[in-house]
Amino acid sequence: MAGHTFFGKQKLCYTEVSDFTDYQGIGHDPMYKRYDSVFSVVKRAIPTNLQHFLATPEYLVDEDQICWHVDNWNERPSRLTELTGEERDKYKGILDDTVRKYKSAIMELNGEDLQIMAGAIKYIDDDRVYCGDDKVYLVAWGMTLDKNQHKVIGSVIHDFEYVKKYRISFDSGEHGSVSKLDKSMNRAEGAVLTNNDLPAVNVDEGWEFVGWSPNPIGSVVSSDMVFTAQYSKKEAIVPPEPPVPPIDTPEPPEPPKVEYFNCRFDAGEHGKIEGASNVRKEANSTLAYGEIPSVTPNKGYKFRGWNISPYNMLIDGDKVFGECKVNCVRLQQNVV
Repeated sequence: MAGHTFFGKQKLCYTEVSDFTDYQGIGHDPMYKRYDSVFSVVKRAIPTNLQHFLATPEYLVDEDQICWHVDNWNERPSRLTELTGEERDKYKGILDDTVRKYKSAIMELNGEDLQIMAGAIKYIDDDRVYCGDDKVYLVAWGMTLDKNQHKVIGSVIHDFEYVKKYRISFDSGEHGSVSKLDKSMNRAEGAVLTNNDLPAVNVDEGWEFVGWSPNPIGSVVSSDMVFTAQYSKKEAIVPPEPPVPPIDTPEPPEPPKVEYFNCRFDAGEHGKIEGASNVRKEANSTLAYGEIPSVTPNKGYKFRGWNISPYNMLIDGDKVFGECKVNCVRLQQNVV
């Protein structure tokens, strides 16, 4: 199969043109042949950190196939439908947030730009989403599966290569713990484990972490592997009796108090908060994705985002996010 090289991208998968239908177009061409025009709108309407979402198409004339390229990866992206547990929940949240921002951007467009963006994200489903390196990619966008051919989506997206992966697990043992997300990971066959692959161990009081058994550093992945944390008991140290301070010794200063601020989310009169509307945060911290509630707009309205972006904002005082008169717009009958 012939192929083109895009700077900073790798070939991920390909689709047969004949397996899909209802191709969204620009002029007389389907969008996959006019990606420069699509990406031109994306660059102007979408934040830089989300512009990778629509995978880059390359039409292979001789094969009548579309080759889909995504950003260079550290670990080959997996399909969202193949993920489980917390990893699936994580990437599902990233996908939902990405789609929400793309749909919000459409509300700011008009004319041909509006038609292009609306067509590009007309068909989105989990079967076409690949996940990796905290990013999500949509392939076979701007088209839908031709169900008259009695095919399912999983059988018409073809990976270029299959890299066998194994499960690497870390057992924290009896005297410590490891975060749930770090207890296991997938690594490709032939990969060599390094310090960067090892999780942090929270050691119980009175014990000291001395390493893993067997030693994972330099191990070549050829099967599922389990590494168990090893500990040694600390010797009890009896501190000497403290000297009696003089009577006029001043009391030590009190430790500084931790300051907290209140973050309030207000959907206003045209929407309703789904989740906690008030979050108490330590000074100079940031809101986690799970602390930012969703908004369900009233019928006839669409939520366009917060008047102040809560994402990665340093909390240095009480904050109020919202005011529906700014963030919810009434849908017009002629808006896609």
